[in-house]
Amino acid sequence: MSENNQFQRNYTLQQHTMLLHFQADNNLDGRKVCLRASEVKPKLDRYLTRILGGNSKVPTEWIQQLSANKTDISYRYQMRIEQKEPNTARITDDIPKIFYGNMSNGENESGNKSKKRGVYFPNGLMLTITCFIPDLLLKIDEIIGDFFIATNFGTMQGKGFGSFTVDKRSTDQICETLIRFNDAKKCYYFEGGANRLYDKIGENKCLNEQGQDCIFARIKQVYSVMKSGSRVPYYRSYIYQYMHTKQIGNEKAKMKLTQTSPDYKPKRFAKPESLLQEKLEHYYVRAVLGIGSRINYITDIDGYNMLDKNGQIKYDKRGNPIRAKEPIVITHTEKDEKKRIERYASPVFFKVIEGTVYMIGRKGNDDILGKEFTFTNNDKNTKQNPKAGNSCTLNVVDSFDIEDFLSCYVKDYNNQFIKKVGVADCFRIQEYAKGGSHK
Repeated sequence: MSENNQFQRNYTLQQHTMLLHFQADNNLDGRKVCLRASEVKPKLDRYLTRILGGNSKVPTEWIQQLSANKTDISYRYQMRIEQKEPNTARITDDIPKIFYGNMSNGENESGNKSKKRGVYFPNGLMLTITCFIPDLLLKIDEIIGDFFIATNFGTMQGKGFGSFTVDKRSTDQICETLIRFNDAKKCYYFEGGANRLYDKIGENKCLNEQGQDCIFARIKQVYSVMKSGSRVPYYRSYIYQYMHTKQIGNEKAKMKLTQTSPDYKPKRFAKPESLLQEKLEHYYVRAVLGIGSRINYITDIDGYNMLDKNGQIKYDKRGNPIRAKEPIVITHTEKDEKKRIERYASPVFFKVIEGTVYMIGRKGNDDILGKEFTFTNNDKNTKQNPKAGNSCTLNVVDSFDIEDFLSCYVKDYNNQFIKKVGVADCFRIQEYAKGGSHK
């Protein structure tokens, strides 16, 4: 903090992970892009309202206006964010593989390809808050450190992108802040394998193998095993395992039984489960960890392979034909299109600070529970795929305890999954309980 007075505060933002920015395009002079105050201020305003205890607790003189929905308060202060040294931002297309958003060939309103790029600020950012209400300015100054620990920005912020902080904290302090913000009992953390965001050696190129790629590869592994499982080595999706302990079947099993998708014949490494699944009531269980509009499964149809642009079969690195994928479209059955759920953010939140990855479960958004969805095999090649057009309908489970789930998952990951992978090629997830105990 520097050059402060009774009406102004300046904060230096330290960046920990790249910011995925929709305007980081050379045609827009990418060096000038920045963390947007238009994103940060509304989030800080909502955080401030929450800390104060709700709208009714906010002093009238602090309120600039209410939002269009008459619920969110905009406070009487101004925010400016700029690079500490102008035009020093570094733009990269080398985004960690956890991000799939650039696969589309669509165009934005300017006619340019709608592609997001990674942005680094090697010299830091300066956040300036100007406020002529001393008590409000003091309150912002009091909470802003916690706010940046509990919040990420930009695209894929839930998976750890766009992480900034304004001060240094110990692991215990960070865990306690995340626990307090999310009204949780436990926080989890693991080493990202690198403690630097940016390498100033040579041409100031972004860190790859020892930096962002390493950190996000670990986040991807932890989250993928949790939601999707692992193919090599084979490890069944933990959300499916967890629900089985509660005698709940899942959407993948239902699609097998209805021949909608995916593989109807069990793979050699999977246990036959048809008889078990027929006895269980099925639900759309992965929805509690976030949903999208579609999912692709590798087909089980012999001879149905992926083709290149010339119509030739595509092969993997081992020389084996690559099986075609069956696109499954997921649709909320709500008749009112305005109320239809198309996307649902995962309640599992990742924060990266100085190379350590923190993970915590967020509560409070139960809109997805109990909702009904239809799964439709949308493969257009009906001649080769007899399952094309098949569908089934499932409800999301009625209840889900994110804290219990994460606690069970971390124990399973640290024991069963690490045994599968091998300790030398893996890492343990540490547990921090409210009040200061580590495991």
